Amino acid sequence: MTEKKELKKHKGRYSYLNDFKLNDNNEYEYMGNVYQLDLSETEKKTAFSRLRNFYIALFAVVILGGFLPFEAMLGAFYVILPFFFEVAFTIWLAFSIYTVLRNETLREYQYKKSFERIRPFSGTVMVNAAIGLFTSVLFLTINGTANLFTAILYLFCKAGAFLLGKQTASSADLFSYRKIQERKG
Repeated sequence: MTEKKELKKHKGRYSYLNDFKLNDNNEYEYMGNVYQLDLSETEKKTAFSRLRNFYIALFAVVILGGFLPFEAMLGAFYVILPFFFEVAFTIWLAFSIYTVLRNETLREYQYKKSFERIRPFSGTVMVNAAIGLFTSVLFLTINGTANLFTAILYLFCKAGAFLLGKQTASSADLFSYRKIQERKG
């Protein structure tokens, strides 16, 4: 009397669970697409180090901008808001990059939630850095500054975050994945 339970179909963010099926041994087996990193050892080493190094530099520049005692960061919401989104997407980008660097083989849901998000997250960091640069210049034009060195350093951090976000996104182009398992069933 071996009856298989009819599993509930998941929708939305848990839809990847539909790719797991109960086999004859009562163990769950992944039935979805699987992607394999398709690079030689030297290409892989270059791609991994470039992506990692550009991300570390991006993270450092974004965080440094937040620690500077720039007057606009003390109360101008139009400068603080882009910085908040810049930090949030930089942190989300870390999770995507970590998954890509940790695994050479990705299941479809991992591929979609990590590798496919590197470029959009990097782009969002770039856009928020550009908005932050523009609003900081606007703040300086309207209000001036007591510490010119800090203001210039902050503007360089914004420009650096923009450029490093672009380099992080272009580093993802070095990666090449091929599908090694088609959806079963």
